[in-house]
Amino acid sequence: MENKFKDFYDVLSDNLESYQGEYASFIDHGPLLFKLLTEVLDDKNVNPDLRLEICAAIAYYVVPMDVIPEQIYGPYGYIDDIFITVYIIRKIANIFSYEYLEKNGKENKN
Repeated sequence: MENKFKDFYDVLSDNLESYQGEYASFIDHGPLLFKLLTEVLDDKNVNPDLRLEICAAIAYYVVPMDVIPEQIYGPYGYIDDIFITVYIIRKIANIFSYEYLEKNGKENKN
């Protein structure tokens, strides 16, 4: 049976694909930042505390009614999701390095 469900990354990409409004250059990074967090979770070297924070940031994307809900504000609703993601990515970089993130980010695009 063919899987008919989209990956959440694809849902994010589809939601933001045609957005050309204010903050588009910022909001456009949301799907790739989300994907980067999911890729980092695959690393066995991520300690449990950091893993929990990464999972919380990923879950924040999925929560329908967060601080700036997408249902009400459209693409602007991803601003808080991206902010939290960047906060966690900075923590990951402080532990592993920006090169580590760059390596994982390049794997995302392939």
